[in-house]
Amino acid sequence: MLCILPFWGLPAYGNENVQWSGFGSLAVVTADSDELGYRRDYSLTSEVFDGQWSFEHHSNLGVQVDWHINSQWDVTAQLLYRSQRDINLDTLTNLAFLRYAPDSRWRFRAGRLPFDLFLMTEYRDIGFAHSFAKVPSELYGIIPHRHIDGIDAEYHTNIAMNTLSVKAFYGETKELVSAANTQSGRDFKLDDVWGLAIDLKSFEWELGLNHTRTRIDNQVAQPLIEGNIALSQIPFLNAAWPDAVSDALRLNLDNESISFTSFGGQYHFPAITLQGEIAHMQSTTETVNDLNSGYLAAIYNYGSHQFTASVSHAATDRDESLLEGIDVGTLSLSPDALGLYIGADFLHDFYNINQNTLSVGWRWNFNDTTALKVQWDRSRIYGSGSSLWQPPVETRSGPRSTGTVNALFVEVSWVF
Repeated sequence: MLCILPFWGLPAYGNENVQWSGFGSLAVVTADSDELGYRRDYSLTSEVFDGQWSFEHHSNLGVQVDWHINSQWDVTAQLLYRSQRDINLDTLTNLAFLRYAPDSRWRFRAGRLPFDLFLMTEYRDIGFAHSFAKVPSELYGIIPHRHIDGIDAEYHTNIAMNTLSVKAFYGETKELVSAANTQSGRDFKLDDVWGLAIDLKSFEWELGLNHTRTRIDNQVAQPLIEGNIALSQIPFLNAAWPDAVSDALRLNLDNESISFTSFGGQYHFPAITLQGEIAHMQSTTETVNDLNSGYLAAIYNYGSHQFTASVSHAATDRDESLLEGIDVGTLSLSPDALGLYIGADFLHDFYNINQNTLSVGWRWNFNDTTALKVQWDRSRIYGSGSSLWQPPVETRSGPRSTGTVNALFVEVSWVF
């Protein structure tokens, strides 16, 4: 915002160097499960169960202003409403950066920038820009952070008939994150976000490689660590949970690191587009489990219509031996000790995704700026469950549910 403020009060009306644009989606979703409540990603504190219809999860409205100061400098600001819990300038500001392009090869930006994690990072929330009524949750739902506050540098060059871009970025970011057994959330901050994004494209195809490494700034596990140190000083409780301190330290989040790598691409045949991405996430904390995910989609173009089909998958590599062999009955003799165990189990299950989804959809561009999209998802939740799905309030202290869920999405998207 500091980059934008010096220019914010200048008149835009009648200035040909200032361009206003916008986008939006009016989308409704419903599901058919009483045990597994749908939510878009980890930032949502609400869910959609059988018989419910929600406009909250995928409806949004955005407006963007681009000011081309001269051939080398420009400013971009974008406000986006997408059902944020707190509505203020900070949460609504999706982009706000100053860009400097000394020549056709180099670009430098500072401010609030897109977080380059995926193939569709730049337009994941612009429904009109892609074919899906809902992008695959197995990849795009696992990290709710949309932007970083920082800097980036990008280099462009041509290789034969192809365009290569290499971007490096640094910054920090935070986003509301809600666990799957609560309807409350708290800010999840990431510091020292270092990243590299490489993109190679031609008219017919595109390949993208993204790698990010960051440090977690979150002390949610600190009360557990301190409580388990105290618990270890009580002989009969220490005997019931001999690894209490080491278990708590393994669940610590503060100053732990996460690395995320994704590789994706698309190829345009005359009538069909194939698109896919795979990703791997690794961390040094047992609260954020290692993850492998991806999807493959086919898009058939027929006049003003598109027909889509995709399969997606996500599975975490969770250490199931953590918190095993604990005498919960003895811990129950002390409400504080039992509370510590419940807290540890909560963190251990916080980021646990095991699901496959089959999707089919239809898009109709009924004019140049508006599209109707319909999509059906059939998700299978297996193993130890998936924390992308909310359980009912009355079962949030029990085991996570598994099974199959059908979800229907209907969306009208537009640009202006």
